[in-house]
Amino acid sequence: MASSALEELTEEFERHIGDIELALGKGSVEDYPAYREEVGRIRGLRTAIRIVDDLQRRYTEDHDE
Repeated sequence: MASSALEELTEEFERHIGDIELALGKGSVEDYPAYREEVGRIRGLRTAIRIVDDLQRRYTEDHDE
C-alpha cells in the first residue's frame, strides 16, 4: 500500500519536472531569474524523488524481513 503511494508520488514529481522542462524548452520564462527559479524547482523535485526512492527502498527492506 505505502509502496504504491510512494510510486504515485514519484510519478507526480516526474510529471511536474516534464512540465517545467517543456515550458523551459518553449522559452516561456521571461528572464534569467525566472529561469533560475524553474531550474531550482527541477532540482528540488529531483531531490524529493531521491528521498522518496530511499523511503521506498527502506519500506521494502523492512517488510521483506
